[in-house]
Parts: sequence; C-alpha cells; structure tokens
Amino acid sequence: MKKHLTIILPTYNRDSKLYRLLRYFDSVNFNPKIVILDSGSSQEKKAELRILLKSDNIHYYKFENIPPMDKLCQGINYITTPYATFCADDDFISPSALTKCIEFLETNTEYYSVQGKYMAFWVKNKHLARVHPTYYQGKDLDIDSFDLSNRLKKYFSLYTPIFYTLCRAELLKVFSEKIRAAELLSLPVINLSEIFLAFIALIWGKHKVLPNLYCAREGLMPYVPSKALSVAMLLQHSEYSDVASRFYSTLESVIVEKYSIPRSKARLQVLAGIDAYLNSYIPKVKSGIIKRDASREMVKGQLGYPYYNNTEEIREWERMKFFITNSLLSESEP
Repeated sequence: MKKHLTIILPTYNRDSKLYRLLRYFDSVNFNPKIVILDSGSSQEKKAELRILLKSDNIHYYKFENIPPMDKLCQGINYITTPYATFCADDDFISPSALTKCIEFLETNTEYYSVQGKYMAFWVKNKHLARVHPTYYQGKDLDIDSFDLSNRLKKYFSLYTPIFYTLCRAELLKVFSEKIRAAELLSLPVINLSEIFLAFIALIWGKHKVLPNLYCAREGLMPYVPSKALSVAMLLQHSEYSDVASRFYSTLESVIVEKYSIPRSKARLQVLAGIDAYLNSYIPKVKSGIIKRDASREMVKGQLGYPYYNNTEEIREWERMKFFITNSLLSESEP
C-alpha cells in the first residue's frame, strides 16, 4: 500500500486523537505513506506517539504560523504515489474502503475521485454519545456524465463535500498549483477552498460514491448552514469581489487549459456549477429541508436503522469504536 497511497494528515494540538488514528491504522497492518503536517505547539509528545511517528511509512513535518490550506498544499508536495487523500486527525478512514476505492479507480479510468458513505460520532463527557449517518444526500452518488456542465450541475445541486475523497495524485497537485496561483490560501472561510477542489475534481473527470463505510467523522453535523451561507457571501458580497474574481478566473483558466475551449464558454461552465450551488443547494439549507431530512437520518441512526450493507462494514465500525472508546478511557485516567 505504501507504493500506492499517500494520506496527508494535518494535525494541531490533538496528540491523543492523532495517536488514536495511527493505532487504528496499525491494528490492521495498514501502511500507506502517511504525511503528518503538525502546526501545533512544540510541547514534547508522549513516548507512545513518538514511537509510532518513527514508523517507516510515516513522514512527520513541523510547521509554525501557517494557514491550514497552505499547510495542506505543502503536504501535497510530498505525494509520491498514484493516489492520495486528506484525513483529519480526529477522523477515521477505513483501510478496506480505501482499498476498494483504489481498485475502482484502477478499473474506471474516466473517474478521478471516489469515496464512500460517512458516519458522524459525538463524544460527550468522555463517552461516545451519538452516532448517525452524515452527508446522506450524496449516498450512492455517481457523477458519470461526459459533459462537464452536467457534472457540475448534478454535483453542486446536491453538494456532498469531497474534500476527503480518494483522488488520483495528479488532481491534488493541480489543485495545489491553482489555488496557490489564485492566492486563495488564506480565505476567511475554508469551505470555499473545498468547493475549489470539487471544481478541479469534476473538471478533471467523474466522481463516484461507493456503497461502503468510508469514514467516521467526529462532531460533524449532517448540515452546516453557517458554512454554506458563508461561501455564498464570499461569492456574492461586494466586499469580497476580489476573492470571487480570482476564484472564477482561475477555474475558467483550468477549463480552457483542459478542454481548449473559449474562455467565454469556460465561464459559463463555472457559473453553471455555482448557480446549482447557490440556487438549488443553498435554498434547501435556508428553508430547513436539509435540517429536516438530516434530523430524520439522525433518528434512524439512533434507532439502529440498517445503514450498513454487510458484516464487513459493521466490523469496521466496531473497530473504529474500539479505538474511540479506549482513547476516552485513557483521557479519563489520572
């Protein structure tokens, strides 16, 4: 796996969660290339974590006073494998799902990004308090059109974040180059950077959500209205017109380079995606439709609704839960 996959893992003053994730990977002998980008304090790490950080497949880099997106883009420079993904230090990405994603991309060359289903878990008073499906609107999503406008319209009408998707490495390298050229590394709302990556992914090719448990995310609500509306503000408010101009112009240039079409046509392609986001997805956020549907999914999750497809997924979640629970017990110890 070390020759096939790079995981870029940003962290900031969350050593216990970083240790939890690395132990989880180690428990199933999962050894991709892991690039850890640490911008936290210089406080000495515990011996157990220091031992893991010395593993042959782990590459540890320390940063100071750097914006999160700039740090991620520097991490992209260390990718030496055909495939790569981001993984937050408080998340769990399933090794078996990553393997399935790689297999999918190797046999479906027109696809450039792929992921699976997401779960969210909440910790309260050092106990696992709640678990539910999230990003449910993208379940079984297949952005399979050969037409770029159709891909952008379909994806952004639903908008399921793909920032932690498994990508072909060249896609992330293009993303890093273009977002740096557009001077969008220090945005007040990081979600616009996530949308920028989604555009790059869809410009490059198709996107797929597989029917497998891909990732468990800590403390993630299935809908985040403030983030969606903040992105809309950056794209529409006159105070941020310069940001919006660089955002649009850079994506137009990417399309022109990729498809050799007139810039005026490329602009229409970008606007088609943004229009779907602002006029289809955002109204659902404002009207409460997403909140209502999310609440239904949360209730189903609490009632044990059969979200999983098979025994393998249940086993994977139980393994994740084991490391969550054990890390909480360790934090409780005097």
